[in-house]
Formats: sequence, structure tokens, C-alpha cells
Amino acid sequence: MPSERVTMLFDELGSMGFRGYITFHHLSEAFIDKRLMKIARDARSRGMKPYIHTNGDVLRNDEALCREAAEVFEYIVVGLYDYETEEEKQGEKEFWKKRLTGTKVMFSLAERVYVRTHSPRNDRMSAIDSRTYPDAVCAEPQKYLLIHYNGDIAPCCEDMHGEQQAATMASESSVHPSPITSASKSVNVCELTDANAQRSAALQLSVDTMTLTFG
Repeated sequence: MPSERVTMLFDELGSMGFRGYITFHHLSEAFIDKRLMKIARDARSRGMKPYIHTNGDVLRNDEALCREAAEVFEYIVVGLYDYETEEEKQGEKEFWKKRLTGTKVMFSLAERVYVRTHSPRNDRMSAIDSRTYPDAVCAEPQKYLLIHYNGDIAPCCEDMHGEQQAATMASESSVHPSPITSASKSVNVCELTDANAQRSAALQLSVDTMTLTFG
């Protein structure tokens, strides 16, 4: 997502009084993008609460970046998937808690991985017992909004390809109606793919979490 579009979004969110949580990834490693810290600081300066998920690869050998990240993010979730013993897992946890001193550190663990409704279908996914319920009603659209790198707005945290697109950002908010406000106030979203179990819910302005994807 171009930097000027991120700034435009921040301006609009500020005008709406948004002070909730915001993150900058969608199943990708955000620290690869060199703009991350600047953008996160900008969000924080506007009263938002930036947080981040990471696999730790970029952070592991960069203590300065770890210190900066701990200052900026409300919390950081580190994915731990390569350990083979409980001792290794605990060792990794202690490493990251020390390395990221100054912020709340949480962990995404291999044994807690579950198959999402839109997860890829392959042998590894099929071997996991825990899974979501594709025909159930999802409450996320009432509190979560995902804005893809190309400006597509979706209400589903699994919607990697814009299949449940609620709206598309205009290139200039000053010329076009507010895309976020339109998605928040007037678009019916969360139409489930199962024709026999379709649900819809109006996305309210009370969303408390937003995700921006850089690319």
C-alpha cells in the first residue's frame, strides 16, 4: 500500500475518532517492510493502538529494532513453530520476553494452530483436528475491518483475496465519499459462502480493530 494512502487512511480514521487497535499485516511478515516503524509511530501519535504479529526472523538479530518495536507497539505476538521439546519452547519464550522488554509479549504456538474456514487445502492442514465452523455466524464484522494493500475493504480476517469485499477505497478522500465510513455505516457484510446458511450484519462504527496490508 502506498505511503500516501496510509496517511490518507490515518487522516480519515482520526476524523472518525478511531482510537482502537490497528495492525499492519495479513498473514505476512510486516517487519520486512522498512516503513513499518514510521507508520506505526504515526498511528500511535494519532491515539491509535498499534500491535503486530511476527515470526521473529527480522527481529532476532537486531536489538535496536527490538527496542524500538517495544516502545511503539501495544503488544507483539511472536510465532513459535519450530521447537521440538517443551524446554526449547520455554527457552524461546524467555528469549523474546527479554529481547522485547517494555511491551506485552504473547505467543502463537504450534499446538494451537487450527484450520480456518478459508485455510489452504493440503496434507498438513488435513492433519490438524481443530477447525472453525463455516456455517456458524461470525461476530468479527461488528468489531474488525481489513483494508487490503490495493484498497479493497473486507470484514473478514481470513479474506486474503477480497472474496467478501465490502467496499473499495477511493484514491482521494477529499474528492470521493469516505470509503471507511461507507463500509462502516451502510454496507451489509459477512455473507457466508454456504447458500443455506447466509447471514448478514451491518458493520457498525464501533469497530475496535483494523488491519492494513502493505502488499
